[in-house]
Amino acid sequence: MKVLQLCSKVPYPAKDGGCLAMLNLAEMLNENQFEVKILAIETYKHPAPKSGYPQSFAQNFKPESIFINTRTSIFKALYNLVFSQNSYHLIRFKSKEFSTKLISILNSYNPDLVVLDSLFTCGYIDEIKMHSNAKIIYRAHNVEHIIWQEISLKTKSYFKRKYLALQSLRLKKEELEIISKCDGILAITDKDMVFFNKNYDTEKLMNLPFTVDTSLYNYKNQYNQKSIFFIGAMDWYPNFEGVKWFIDKVWPMVVKEHPTANFYIAGKAMPDELKTLESRNIFNMGEVADAKKFMDMYPIMVAPIFSGGGLKIKIVEAMAMGKVVICNRNAVTGIPFTDKKNILIADDVEAFAKTIISCFENIINQEHIGKSARLLIEEHFSSFSKGKTLNLFLKSILETKK
Repeated sequence: MKVLQLCSKVPYPAKDGGCLAMLNLAEMLNENQFEVKILAIETYKHPAPKSGYPQSFAQNFKPESIFINTRTSIFKALYNLVFSQNSYHLIRFKSKEFSTKLISILNSYNPDLVVLDSLFTCGYIDEIKMHSNAKIIYRAHNVEHIIWQEISLKTKSYFKRKYLALQSLRLKKEELEIISKCDGILAITDKDMVFFNKNYDTEKLMNLPFTVDTSLYNYKNQYNQKSIFFIGAMDWYPNFEGVKWFIDKVWPMVVKEHPTANFYIAGKAMPDELKTLESRNIFNMGEVADAKKFMDMYPIMVAPIFSGGGLKIKIVEAMAMGKVVICNRNAVTGIPFTDKKNILIADDVEAFAKTIISCFENIINQEHIGKSARLLIEEHFSSFSKGKTLNLFLKSILETKK
């Protein structure tokens, strides 16, 4: 069976969690005997690799991409506000060139399934329906309107807050319209499943988290290190918000108790506000070439994420590597954790600081939590078992009548 996977960013190289999720799905489909072709939106943040794709990636997924200028601008945002009823978030990903390429591939490739990988590819549903009989699967990385609703409530500027609130309402309307046009939905977390269960046929809905092949993740940690890390794309606001909060409020309390402790930050699109931080035992690594290699160097991950839903893929990867993850409850959405067994939950400044300090002083507990984290990932996020379930779900969608 043929699958055309539309990606809102070039999935290779996997620079962030979104890329990893798209690549993960493509590989899972390929392993379950689906023929997969990738058509991606190329952006300034996620260009196609100049040196070309690796041979195995090119052979398995026959990738193509079309560049779209998705940069935001005040002028375009205001124009959208006055002259459109559509959200500015989605309209940035529409282009005639991409639409033309998509139609050409639909006619030549003739897929059985089209997977819309993230909301930002869903603006092409009408073209797909006009030029193909393929079943349409929406793979939702988040419920986007909820993220922007949360961000608007935290925005200090009155006009920006009102603008973001309006965009959130437009996004909600669009998300509801989109899912009504789809033949099936893949949600990434239980939290997102709640929204889709209320608004969609549950028989055509599947919870498919990011999965891992744990054999590819090292499991050796030096728990005696007083080193912690954070990794995540800094052009995603919740990451920047969380790291800034941690540095300003939590880290000084930790360093006061353990002056030799170090905090390592990595991620693409690092803002100047964080680039200049090389004091208070903080080391800014910027965008790292190998995320796994970076994570493998330190035993404890912190993940203070206050906005946004969706599964935090870097947390899943860190747990697969036996890391001790310290985070707030919002950050662990989609992971069936048990506090103090396979993860450590801290929801405020004092709790974060105390938990980190406690870890530094209890190596045996770190080892126990790291091992339990690895076992949880093996049980709930196995690529092999989830791939079989996905295979059955997609075949059931293909068997239903239009």
